[in-house]
Amino acid sequence: MNSRPRAGGGWPRPGIRGSAARTRAMVYQPMLELLGLLDRNGLSCWIFSGGGTDFMRALASEVYGLPPHG
Repeated sequence: MNSRPRAGGGWPRPGIRGSAARTRAMVYQPMLELLGLLDRNGLSCWIFSGGGTDFMRALASEVYGLPPHG
């Protein structure tokens, strides 16, 4: 669990959807760089997670720029 309040004050509230830009700012930057490098070199990138399919498809599309695979 996050032990620090967010910059605007207060704790992040579960279930409240933030902007894609704010979510992207919390993603591990080297992972974004690696995904970009792999994509530029013609490789197909996939993310496997224990999260729900609908959640991960939206997250992968908005945050990582990956198309949904089906």
